[in-house]
Amino acid sequence: MEDPTLKNDPKMSQPTAVDTPTAEPNPVESTKSIKGEKRRSKCCDAKSLQGFAIAGLILLVGGIFVTPFIVRSVAYDRQNAYPITSVDDYGPVIVETMQAIRYTSSPVGEKSGLGEKEVVVPWGDGSSVFVRRDTLNSLYVSFPNKPITGSAEDWSTTTAPVPFLNNYIYTAQAPLRLITEFSKLTGSGVNNITGPLTRAITKVMGGERILWVTCSGEGPLGGGAAILCGVSSALYFPATSVDVITFNTPWKGFNPQFAWAFDRFISLYYFWPFAMLEVPAPPQNVTGYNLTEVRALSEGLKSRTTQGDTLQQAVLIPHLPPQVPTNGQSIAPDNIQQPNGTYEETTAACYASYIGRSVYGDTPVCNAGSPQIINWDPWAPVTSVPGPGQLPPESDCPPIVCRSRQYIDMSCTGFGDATGKNTAYSTDPPASLMGLPHVTLEHPRSGGDAIVAWNETSKEAFFCSRPCWFLQTIQEPCRRLSDRNGEGVQSLEAALYSVSGGEDPFFISISGFSLGGAVSEFSGVWAAHRWPRAHVFIATQGAPKTGNEEFATLFKASVGNVYRFVFNLDEVPAVPPLPGYVYTRQPIWITRQLNGNFSVLLNPRPDVSLSETTWYDHWCEVFYYPILQNATSIGVPNWVITYQET
Repeated sequence: MEDPTLKNDPKMSQPTAVDTPTAEPNPVESTKSIKGEKRRSKCCDAKSLQGFAIAGLILLVGGIFVTPFIVRSVAYDRQNAYPITSVDDYGPVIVETMQAIRYTSSPVGEKSGLGEKEVVVPWGDGSSVFVRRDTLNSLYVSFPNKPITGSAEDWSTTTAPVPFLNNYIYTAQAPLRLITEFSKLTGSGVNNITGPLTRAITKVMGGERILWVTCSGEGPLGGGAAILCGVSSALYFPATSVDVITFNTPWKGFNPQFAWAFDRFISLYYFWPFAMLEVPAPPQNVTGYNLTEVRALSEGLKSRTTQGDTLQQAVLIPHLPPQVPTNGQSIAPDNIQQPNGTYEETTAACYASYIGRSVYGDTPVCNAGSPQIINWDPWAPVTSVPGPGQLPPESDCPPIVCRSRQYIDMSCTGFGDATGKNTAYSTDPPASLMGLPHVTLEHPRSGGDAIVAWNETSKEAFFCSRPCWFLQTIQEPCRRLSDRNGEGVQSLEAALYSVSGGEDPFFISISGFSLGGAVSEFSGVWAAHRWPRAHVFIATQGAPKTGNEEFATLFKASVGNVYRFVFNLDEVPAVPPLPGYVYTRQPIWITRQLNGNFSVLLNPRPDVSLSETTWYDHWCEVFYYPILQNATSIGVPNWVITYQET
């Protein structure tokens, strides 16, 4: 009997590859043709602020067409339109949650029978932690509802610093009892994590690259340990995405600094307020569920997760600090030092300084054309801390940045030639695609492109979007994504199956620059529902705001996080300047200080007047990509370290 709850089980039936449609006229061609200078796409005029206002209105109109898809997805109503054939038909929220219930609730020895690919780690008081290689490059760690010995009322009142956050945000605290219990599994080291849990992970993965970690747990200790497991895994495996799912776990004893770290480092999370016993119990057999059991459990989960505002609360982190400090909510115009020379002069000088280079990268001449913030004090990263805290350590693979580099590279240079340079008419495959089989989709009117690539080794799908492609398709975004558009148009789905040979992805990585970043977020929601067993990762650069609060909730529930990088005073992330638009997740601000140094600051950019932003900073080859490629650490804002909740 097949087990439809196992993510990406190779036994599951695979779709048949979709042939490229030949209907004419075909508004999307799978040929390569790059027009225009460097990244200056012809639909995005450098001086056209009016164009961005129009873009915002188009996105607003697009929301009218997207809304029915969003509402159906959040309400888990796909089964009303399609026959139920597996748990996939209930969408990503149910798939992820069912997986967590199965692994967390099943007694030891009744998990999946995978032998050396799973290890049971004793945790005291008769409890055990379950560690499993879930699928290719994926790790699952589940913590049981461990009983609280002693007084259950005061277990969270005494807090202590979290050892593994000492080098990032040393003021982060969690319940001492919880830290003590978790340290039994990991050891109490600050810079390295050793212990039975770490050894179990090493054993089950056998040196295999880890791309996805899920930590799940129930109750105060089991769920609390899953929360600590998530943050520690994100730091211990910086090139990995980490999800956390808890049941009936109170958020007690975690201070705002810990909440901030959790928000920054965790990809997707659900804090379910109910106990697992409140939904139909999963069957206790190693062969898996049949369709009747899938429906029973899925319907039970659907009922619990859609009650009132349960879903909205499940993707909210309690006690988060504000987005920016109270004394730095905006950047005043007189706090900005504008560059010497006109936009045309500085742009021309920058082009001349690096044209013909074998690789992209910023130059002093290019830096001179970018405005600078005069007084950084309200948002400045920590430069020194009292003992025993430390600054974020320098590394070739800093958290968040290391996870994003490859995809930022693809969406910036993926439309260039084999050396990484955009020669405008080259048909050579770019180096950032690493020789992977891929298809390039181009819209003949807008000049915008999308790249669909496939990594057979990791079963990873890549979707990269270039500016403007979405502008011509915003009124039909969902139909363009799937092959059920009824127009004979090659879609992202069809393009993927054409290069994957019909295989479903285990991992989906999406990246976009500029308006391509907006495409990436829409595409991420679609991909999470189309392949709910796959992990979706998104990194964008210079992207505008995408939707309203409801869309942000859907995004967090379906995809989780997006690493949304914003450079300096880039104009595009400030648009559309319309009420109701919010960021799906808080951006990461690449700052340029008066001394010329750059910092990847884990803080959104404060409000700034659109008239003070600049198109010059909207340049991925000169700023975004080389800065992230060369970054050796992440910056933690000093105000977060010292924040006091009122």
